[in-house]
Amino acid sequence: MPEERFIADGRERLMKSKGYSTARAEVSAAVRARYSEELASAGVFHRLVLRLRMEWEMAREVAKLAPPGALYLRVGR
Repeated sequence: MPEERFIADGRERLMKSKGYSTARAEVSAAVRARYSEELASAGVFHRLVLRLRMEWEMAREVAKLAPPGALYLRVGR
């Protein structure tokens, strides 16, 4: 049975992993796709507001991937 240990830098390790990068790119693509139609027909000011909303939404979703207050386990070795 693999050994499990809590690690202090688990969040940082997770954020450097390829899987995290892939998940972050997927979140970004999904948010951009949701706003693409509205963004295409928006004026300058509305486009700025939409981009801010997109950034906030992406940040909120990405924070769910690696919560800062969570405990992280290293399995194995």
